[in-house]
Amino acid sequence: MAFTYGFYNSLNGDRRYDAIQLSSKFDGIIQDGIFMSIGSQLMVQASNNMMVTVGPGRAWFNHTWSCNDAPLLLIVDQAEVLQDRIDTVILEVNAEEAVRENSIYILKGSPSVSPQPPDLIRSIDRNQYALADIYVTRNTTVINTADITNRVGTDDAPFVTGLLEVINITNLVAQWGDQWYQFFNAQTEDITSTNTFWKNTWYQYYTTLVDQTITQQQTWKDTLQAYLTGANEDLQNWRTDREETFDEWFQTLVSTLEAADATMLLMLIQNHLNGEIASEIGIHNYRHHKKLIQHWNGEEWETLKTKSVGNKPFAFTEMDDLYFRSGTVVNPGAGWNLYKFDRPMVGSPIVTLSVLDAPYDNVMVDLSGITEEGFMYQVREILSSGASETVSDAVEINYIALYEEDY
Repeated sequence: MAFTYGFYNSLNGDRRYDAIQLSSKFDGIIQDGIFMSIGSQLMVQASNNMMVTVGPGRAWFNHTWSCNDAPLLLIVDQAEVLQDRIDTVILEVNAEEAVRENSIYILKGSPSVSPQPPDLIRSIDRNQYALADIYVTRNTTVINTADITNRVGTDDAPFVTGLLEVINITNLVAQWGDQWYQFFNAQTEDITSTNTFWKNTWYQYYTTLVDQTITQQQTWKDTLQAYLTGANEDLQNWRTDREETFDEWFQTLVSTLEAADATMLLMLIQNHLNGEIASEIGIHNYRHHKKLIQHWNGEEWETLKTKSVGNKPFAFTEMDDLYFRSGTVVNPGAGWNLYKFDRPMVGSPIVTLSVLDAPYDNVMVDLSGITEEGFMYQVREILSSGASETVSDAVEINYIALYEEDY
């Protein structure tokens, strides 16, 4: 535009003036910027979710005025999936012939590992002025106040305080920023130092505790090993003693059978019928003692057939030969347990039991419920008080069964 002037009354349309000429009368009186005394100076604030508001205010840029008399709601585009970006809220003055309007909207930035605000247009007919930057974190669904950096009052949009007066607070903002960073760095250093101290203290405590634990474990291991070694020796000695005791008893039984001494065998069987199991064995199995007696000579037969087991007298008749079967049972637990023969016998057998292996003295075995298929038994320990209790240990028990016929 060349030299211009105004204003004069028009005669027949010879003095016509456009908007720029009309606004030029304020040049030198009002500087470009945001009016500091009106509204909330077009400051940008967070709203709900992905929305922000531009506060009320007035601005003067490029010979045009802009007025926002109520909070203006703007919607931020959806966040990126992988990277952050910075969007800018701008006031645009567009004097292009096809547009000729001012507007406030959000100029979207480009996603990046280190995002920057978008570049603004500055030309003869179109100019953009930044009101605030919005940091849009990837995958976010909410814009917070901390994500907004207002640029009103800086070089981008200085404050207009009155006629011929403009305030630029860029240096003040820089000073505040520097003070903040100094405070932040000091706090960060203090927190880092404190964290390092407690980390080292904890590590020393942990290391000491681990060393003490390893030492205690080794001590316990050595003590346990010594105990197990001694216990194993005691167990071996005890086992040897019990085996010798059983071998002696078994040889006595074999000698008794081989000697065919009916009287001794009857006494041996009756010894197993003494005490608490006498009635059980005597009542259910006295008849089988008759079968055992039939093998001896007539003189012994005549004498023994008048004997009795418990309160049951013998009433013998001639019977077939008997068979002998023996084995070892391992006690599976406390209380009465069932043992089944590998194959059934013909008729209920005569069964005798003896404890072969027990971890303590004064142990006895009870017998009950003898059938062709097996028998019930329990192992008891006789206590010093005279009472008894069942044993759950894996005690080995030898059994001998005499029966009438074999398959």
